[in-house]
Amino acid sequence: MSTTPTANTLLPPAVRVAKILGTVGAAYAAGAMLQTSLHTLPSLPVTSARDLALTLDNLRSRMSRPLLLITSASAGAYAFIAYFLYANEPLSIPLASVSFAQGSFLPHAEATHVLIGAGWEIYAAAAAALGAIMPWQLLGAQRVEGRIQAAGEGIKVAEQRGLKTAVVDTENTKQDLEGWQMAVGVKGALAAVGALVGGYAAAWL
Repeated sequence: MSTTPTANTLLPPAVRVAKILGTVGAAYAAGAMLQTSLHTLPSLPVTSARDLALTLDNLRSRMSRPLLLITSASAGAYAFIAYFLYANEPLSIPLASVSFAQGSFLPHAEATHVLIGAGWEIYAAAAAALGAIMPWQLLGAQRVEGRIQAAGEGIKVAEQRGLKTAVVDTENTKQDLEGWQMAVGVKGALAAVGALVGGYAAAWL
């Protein structure tokens, strides 16, 4: 057993909280996006273009904005940590490490040093990976999500007007499914990179 403090226990509380928020948020978003891309979307039946279009629109409305907010918050948390560590020079603090050898009741003390405030580049890399989700959303995912939203709203409006059948192109709906699967997969991969890099930094720096 050892009582040596670590960098995590000596950093300010705000930084430690940001580590938790960034890592948990990024891991959750990565899991949700990859699950949707690799399992949920490929398992959707394509027998009915109407049902598929409504399902895609429902999934988009439920997950797209919340997961973007989560990844943005995680990126902000990692960016805050990176800035804090960059603005404050690392400190090497000498400490006494007290350990108890098995079978002995006498403590054994050794001099050790703990480096505080290192690794801002790693947190910056995690923030960059998560931050890259937003431009990808604007440049890649938003176009297909716009088509999915338009198709879903078109069906709902048609049914509200009493039309039993709305015009839904089966081939276009399948293409939207495949395009959104790829778009969500890219976002999930970026979130996973951010979660892994940030989680490593949070555990060891």
